[in-house]
Amino acid sequence: MSNQQMEKKCPPSLFLEGFAVESLDETLTASIARHLEHCSECQQKLVQISREKEAFLSLNPATRIAAVIPEKDKMHFLKFASLRVAPVCILILIAFVLLLPQDQSDNYFGIKGSFSMNLYVTRNNDTFIGKSGFYFPGDQIQFSVLADSPVFLYIVNIDDHDKITFYFPTTDVEQEPLLIRQKEFLPLSITLDQYIGNERIFVFVSQTPFTFQFIRDKILSKTQGVPIEAIDHIAGLGQYQESFLIQKKALAR
Repeated sequence: MSNQQMEKKCPPSLFLEGFAVESLDETLTASIARHLEHCSECQQKLVQISREKEAFLSLNPATRIAAVIPEKDKMHFLKFASLRVAPVCILILIAFVLLLPQDQSDNYFGIKGSFSMNLYVTRNNDTFIGKSGFYFPGDQIQFSVLADSPVFLYIVNIDDHDKITFYFPTTDVEQEPLLIRQKEFLPLSITLDQYIGNERIFVFVSQTPFTFQFIRDKILSKTQGVPIEAIDHIAGLGQYQESFLIQKKALAR
């Protein structure tokens, strides 16, 4: 069928399908376009073909209807298909990465290295992982730590009367960076005293050392006049921080 005949007579459905996916040569495409200008029947067929194609692709985003295209035009069609499939593949890859399980115990900081820590509480000979909540005088607290690159670690307690106690290290003289490649307990065990009220334990991790006075000034500038239960972060004290609110209650008699 010549192009002139095509403009007068309705083209085969195969050509309309090729027209819908832009796989025909320029001359044939122009001829069918001129025919469609005055043929309502072919216009309706083209609309139906387009609807079927979109419905099919919505259910099969990685599949293309190559079988309806003449063999000589398949390379053109593959180029068209790759442009449509690429965004779908990218979205699938992003979703896959986001859904990968993450180890919530390790907290990344700085350019390299990771730090993770757990607080353990021993009460009446039972040991469990601690978190913010209610504690009692006599509870014993320990910290297990992993630091796979050298860091300076500070564990500091402040009560609701702004009394500050340094748990670790016990002095800021001749500080040495901490490097623990396998998780282990720090060499300290804290027994909570008889004070009843709220306290907060801060954990600061830095790649550079601080003096105790610098840490004390930073904490007090943030906490004075503010309930400690409302503060869980102190700016300027390291690349990673953690804090635990200790709501200490009297033992039931």
